[in-house]
Amino acid sequence: MARQAPVTIERIERAMDEVALAIDMAGDRGTIYLPIYERLERELQECRAKQTTLSSVRARLERLSA
Repeated sequence: MARQAPVTIERIERAMDEVALAIDMAGDRGTIYLPIYERLERELQECRAKQTTLSSVRARLERLSA
């Protein structure tokens, strides 16, 4: 089984760019892709929230070790 690349903010944003282009190219029928774009938006928010939490954890650990 092939290993999948990790989900990153950069990968999500690239996917959002591609879906946005697909929506634009499809014209009025582009709304069919909106659920995909909305899912990517949620995934991006979750990924950013995790990074914020990890930054908080790292800052706390630095304070503990000081």
